[in-house]
Amino acid sequence: MSRASKKPLYTGLPRLTAARGVVPRQRGFTLLEVLVALAVFAVVGAVAYRGLDRVSTNKAHLDREMHFWRELGQVMDRMEGDLVQIAPRSDLLASGLLRPPLRSASQPGDALLSLTRFDGKREPVQVSYRLREQKLELLMGSASAPKAYPLLENVTACRFSFLDSSGVWLPQWSGKSGQGRPQGIRLQLELAGRGEFERVFALP
Repeated sequence: MSRASKKPLYTGLPRLTAARGVVPRQRGFTLLEVLVALAVFAVVGAVAYRGLDRVSTNKAHLDREMHFWRELGQVMDRMEGDLVQIAPRSDLLASGLLRPPLRSASQPGDALLSLTRFDGKREPVQVSYRLREQKLELLMGSASAPKAYPLLENVTACRFSFLDSSGVWLPQWSGKSGQGRPQGIRLQLELAGRGEFERVFALP
C-alpha cells in the first residue's frame, strides 16, 4: 500500500477553526428600553413625592389643630380653676371699703372680669382677665401694678354673662347690694378665623 492511499483515522470530527479567546456576542439594552425605564421611574417618583407631600401637609395641619385645641382647653381649665375658688364674701380693704369677691367691667378698657380667689394656705389672690390688642390676658398681683400673662391670641371678642339666683343672665356683675356670687358664669369667645366658642361654668 502506497503512502498516498493512507487516510486519517478520525474523519468524523469537525476541525476547530475558531480562534482562542473569542467571547460570544451578548445582547444589551437599547436606547429605547433605557428611556422607557427612566420614564417609568420618573412617574413612580412623582407619584411617591406627591403622596409624601400630602402626608406632610396633613400632619402639619393636624399639629396646628392639636396645638389650638390644647391651648384653648388650657385657658378654659385655668378660668374654671379660678372661678370655683372665688372667695365666699367681700374682703375689707385698708381704706375701709368692701371689695366684692367677683365683679365685671363697668367701663371700656377695664378688666373684663376681676375676682378674689383662694390660693391654698396663702392669702387670697386678686385675679383679672382682660382683652387687649386681640390678646386675652391674665392679670395677677396688686391692683396698681398687676403682672400680665398672655393666654390666647387672635381673640376678637370676649364676653362674660352672669346667672343670678332667679335664673336670669346678666351682662354685668357688680357684687354689691348683697349680690354675692352668681350661680354660673358664661364665657363667649370669638376667635379670628375660628368662629365663636362658649363655655358655662357652674359655681359651687
